[in-house]
Amino acid sequence: YWGAALNGKMYMQSNYGWYNPPIQLFDGNSWTEVIPDPNESNQVCNTANIGGVNPVTFMGKIVCKDNSDLRLFDGITKTNLRNSPTNRYPNCNSSEGDLGTTSTKLYVLCRYWNGSGYDPAKLVRTNDLEDWRVLEGLPATATSFAIDEDNNRVYVGTSDSKIYVSDLPAIDTADPSVSITAPSSGAAVKESLNITASASDNDAVSKVEFYLDGELIDTKTTAPYTTTWHNSYGNDGWQTAPGQHTITAKAYDYEGNSATSSAVSITVVDPDEISVTSFATGNPILGPSILGFDA
Repeated sequence: YWGAALNGKMYMQSNYGWYNPPIQLFDGNSWTEVIPDPNESNQVCNTANIGGVNPVTFMGKIVCKDNSDLRLFDGITKTNLRNSPTNRYPNCNSSEGDLGTTSTKLYVLCRYWNGSGYDPAKLVRTNDLEDWRVLEGLPATATSFAIDEDNNRVYVGTSDSKIYVSDLPAIDTADPSVSITAPSSGAAVKESLNITASASDNDAVSKVEFYLDGELIDTKTTAPYTTTWHNSYGNDGWQTAPGQHTITAKAYDYEGNSATSSAVSITVVDPDEISVTSFATGNPILGPSILGFDA
């Protein structure tokens, strides 16, 4: 049904009706069975209705087209990109498609039957399985494609027995620009801080990440790029200790280019003490209870 090489091993699976037989793994000497998740279907590539699954390997994962979604398999775990909270795989509205890779990018052909005909096809590409760029302009009859990386061209095969060739849009290598516009350097912070960044690109900004002392605290995919950081208390101490700290922002475009802002220094000061002034101690709590605080 499908087969693909990953990490020096061969993964294969037959298609026996709806029985979803286990994936077979060959390490060069012997075969073993792989069951990705006993609570789910064993099937990784589930596209028999579109005339071949054509899996590819990209970024250490087997990638299959699954109707309007992509399915990833790392040898143990399956992931559907459409259902991943960190991924923005575009809704290709695609019931059919094809896959291809170059040394640095994954390409997906999206082709959709709207009930009376096919919509114009399109290619989407990514270099990190997170940020995707949509390339329009393919004929509605497109069924397959091949990328000529050396000459930056794409060849498209169609259902009416034609082959089209076109130059691919030049791969953008320009980094975006990003800066933190708030707070100003030296700001004093107690329990929370609003952070705002400005980002631009010659094409488009895909996301902006916010960091405190080099640790990711939030990601925004649309402007305005604003987040609120909260210091939290636990285990008898504040998560971020009083003293000087730095915040930075990192912007990405859809080709994976990135840039990091200059660091802004902030000073975390001791938050106000909080004490409980009233509470019915010693009595069992059988329902809502009133507490008094002095901050």
